[in-house]
Amino acid sequence: MAEAVSDFVIVGAGQNTLTAAAYLAAAGNSVTVLERHPYWGGGCITHEVTLPGFRHDLHATNVFMARANPLVRLDELGLLSQFGLRYADREAASHGTVFDDGSAIALYKDLERSCDSIGRYSSSDAKAYREFMLRTLKYIPLFSMALFLPPANGATFRKLLAASAEGRYLLDFFNASTIDVIDQNFTHERTKVHMLRLATEMMMRADAPGSAFGLMFMAGLYHSYPPGFVVGGSQGFSDALVRCLQHHGGEIVTGAEVNQVTTDRGRATGVTTTDGRRYSARLAVIAGLVPWKLSDYVAGTEALTERCKQVPTSDYTCFLTHLALDEAPLPATPPEFQSMGFTVVAPIDYDAMVRMTYDAQQGHVPRDFSASYVCASNGDPSRAPAGKSTLYLYRTVPTLLAGQPLEAWDSIAEATGDDLVIQTARYIPNLTPRTILGRRYESPLDIQRESPSYQNGDVASLAMTPDQFMGGRPIPELADYRVPGVNGLYLCGPFMHPGGGANGGGRPVAIKVMMDLGMKLDKVFQL
Repeated sequence: MAEAVSDFVIVGAGQNTLTAAAYLAAAGNSVTVLERHPYWGGGCITHEVTLPGFRHDLHATNVFMARANPLVRLDELGLLSQFGLRYADREAASHGTVFDDGSAIALYKDLERSCDSIGRYSSSDAKAYREFMLRTLKYIPLFSMALFLPPANGATFRKLLAASAEGRYLLDFFNASTIDVIDQNFTHERTKVHMLRLATEMMMRADAPGSAFGLMFMAGLYHSYPPGFVVGGSQGFSDALVRCLQHHGGEIVTGAEVNQVTTDRGRATGVTTTDGRRYSARLAVIAGLVPWKLSDYVAGTEALTERCKQVPTSDYTCFLTHLALDEAPLPATPPEFQSMGFTVVAPIDYDAMVRMTYDAQQGHVPRDFSASYVCASNGDPSRAPAGKSTLYLYRTVPTLLAGQPLEAWDSIAEATGDDLVIQTARYIPNLTPRTILGRRYESPLDIQRESPSYQNGDVASLAMTPDQFMGGRPIPELADYRVPGVNGLYLCGPFMHPGGGANGGGRPVAIKVMMDLGMKLDKVFQL
């Protein structure tokens, strides 16, 4: 079989590797992307999994963090201006919490509107929130820059922060827990529940040291950038990257499962696939190969692989349900809260919310109930047939059920999904058997089946703890993307900096590769 040759071979077509591929192709290099599935997108895929015409985001539904990335913020590759990426922006709140008595708190990009929503219940909490966010917002440009550049040395970064009062304030968040910050700043039960739910998006226990950074970071992003719902589904983000790649002469090959990285005298020279095809790389291989299985693909990396196996996954993950509905959901809330972009339903019980993070971390489906739902078709009618609707439900669950292997999820997935729908219906009265036309459940096991990057169904791939920021993810020896002992081999994926989320995380990988090869960055990057 003839051997294909290009400057770069990219293993995997998730949004991280596609981003790296698109930048390298735009810089004038020949690029070949190999994907084992018959489709591309990884965590940003949108398929008709319930009924024809209903488009469901199977994993990421809010391509939000990418809006902080110069890839989108500055439109570096023309995804917005040339390649069809569109966001379904609207005036509704980006995030909100609906409580079991029908009351709600909304989070808008506009800080004052958010403070007004909190102020309905506590003027002192509204004041405290304003002060907390005004201070937090000073750091968002720094975070945004750091996320999308190659990682700095973690020890050096901390030493730099420790040299100033503002830096020491930030360091406190790398050490404090979510509970610490919430209890120190807020008093009303509704406010505390609302703030805790923001922090749980980082999938860390509420009392975990460093989890306060997740609260600070997520709240700051929500007040800095509009929501991230892509027209047509999160697949639109992946498709725009592929169009960019192909426009610049790059190639994407689906149905190509890589089983080995080939090397010659300590240098990566290409890859082979399970069906015997060979792809050679003149300059480098950039691989979405999970580091805890690296030695399965690359000889001589056994010690690195063993170390990566010791890195923990997140404290918990999510169970997803996708519904095709005969009509739009009508939450039992005041009208101004009925079309929030990302809605959390929760009890007015802060202790119960904290307990949920403990239960999930200990391997139990939480005894108390809270969930999130997204009705993307409210703002993007292309997601469903005329007059119909989609609904995306998300509940915190353990990665591994206590004392059981991941496969145990198959035995309880249907019951867990049914319960999620039934309990959510307490907040959405017209969510009934009559209106539900089709459904699809995704357990942590199903999530891992989609991609080995989602270890044990962890959608962040590995824990997003403070030691996994900057130069620590997944381990210091691999944190600059290069694989020691194998020149020309780089890793790219949610298990690398900047971590999990639909964020276009291949940008810093492309920067690092081009720097190593002495290529000019200003052709494609606005640094």
